[in-house]
Amino acid sequence: MVLVAPTMQEAEADLRSVAAAKGWNEEIIEMAMMILVFGDADTVGERLQACMDTGIDGLTINLTGNGHHTDRIGLLGEIGLAATAKWEPPSPRRQAVQDRLRRGSRQLL
Repeated sequence: MVLVAPTMQEAEADLRSVAAAKGWNEEIIEMAMMILVFGDADTVGERLQACMDTGIDGLTINLTGNGHHTDRIGLLGEIGLAATAKWEPPSPRRQAVQDRLRRGSRQLL
C-alpha cells in the first residue's frame, strides 16, 4: 500500500486525516508510516525502485490512504512508471517457471 503526496508534510497530513477518521492513536500512525510505502515522490520512488531491483516483474499498487485525491493518483502513476521503466524480460529459467505455472504445473523445475 502506498500513501504519496508532493511533499512529506502533505503525505503526513493525508495520513493524519485517515487516522482521525479511523480513530488511530499516535502509535498506530507511526506504525502505518513504517508499513506503508509512505512519503513524497522521491521517497516513494526510491522504495518502489528498491522493490523492482529485487528482480520482480512488476508492481500492483494500492493507494487507499489518499486515492480520493486525483492529483495523488497521477503522481503515483508517474512514480510507478519511472520505477518500472527499467523492466527487462525474465531470464530463460524464470520464463520456464512462469510457463509451467501458467500451464497449472506445481513442479517449478
